[in-house]
Amino acid sequence: MSKLKKTFVAVFLLLFMYLCFSVIVSNQTYVSIPFYLLNLDEYPLIGDWLPVITFYLAGSVFIVLFILMLGTIFYPKKLSQFKFKKTDGVLRISKKAVEGVVTEALVAEKLMENPNVKATMSQRKIKIKVKGDFQIFSDLYGKTDQWSKNLETQLHDLIGPDVKILIKIKFEKPRPENNNRVT
Repeated sequence: MSKLKKTFVAVFLLLFMYLCFSVIVSNQTYVSIPFYLLNLDEYPLIGDWLPVITFYLAGSVFIVLFILMLGTIFYPKKLSQFKFKKTDGVLRISKKAVEGVVTEALVAEKLMENPNVKATMSQRKIKIKVKGDFQIFSDLYGKTDQWSKNLETQLHDLIGPDVKILIKIKFEKPRPENNNRVT
């Protein structure tokens, strides 16, 4: 975890701990405990500000949690296979099948050595990430772009032209492994 993430998590947890502390102090009269904490407005120097801070902090935490709840509800579902129903049957396309088609196309085109293909499927998208060692070509970038468009067309034809699915292919390592070659 990076330092920035750790800092954000630590600040959020401190604010949340303060909010929990203020709830404990406010509701301590309802539970019998062997000690007594001061009320929020009885603390010296900051007693007048603690209830105001607690109010705004609770409001902001409520808003953040509400946004996280909405994000959780509407986040697209990851799929392991597409299922298309027609009058004459059902077509199922799995994530492994898409990865296999892309790998075979890469090997047949001799564009990469040892390709590693990862597909992410949601309800209306297929994202394909390709990693591997590129073969050395003079027009590598033009060839990969044209190959990506051809494969996207093939996958659209496989799924069906009437199905609206966005297919994106991304190459993770767009340079050949041999960087010592003089051109």
